[in-house]
Amino acid sequence: MNGLLPLLGAAFAVALLVLLSSWLGFRGKLRLDGEGEALALAQSIAGGFAVERILVAEDRRHALLVDHAGRVAIVLPHGAHFIARLFDGSIIVTQPEKNLELDFGHGHERVVAGEQLPVWLELLHQARGSK
Repeated sequence: MNGLLPLLGAAFAVALLVLLSSWLGFRGKLRLDGEGEALALAQSIAGGFAVERILVAEDRRHALLVDHAGRVAIVLPHGAHFIARLFDGSIIVTQPEKNLELDFGHGHERVVAGEQLPVWLELLHQARGSK
């Protein structure tokens, strides 16, 4: 019984920390709030990026942004926040099953684009051809 009390106390403390972190918003995978958040992230792209079209993926973890010049940027999770990155020739796009796989050379992202998958593929293909 002497060893049981500290063990129960530690278990209670861990449970309390889990509840606190959940209450503070540290839950699982990040999700975009919508087009507005993706649009705000476009402001961080060097050289300016005037967004004309936004496609938020079905998983709400990714978005595709297109500007007036036909450039394409991808919004993706990076740690505890999102980043916007211009699509360039160094990113390899494959289509396993009904998703997209983006290979950045140092890691890859699986995008669940849902019904928008054909549009994503077309825009990424056009962006690669315009380089």
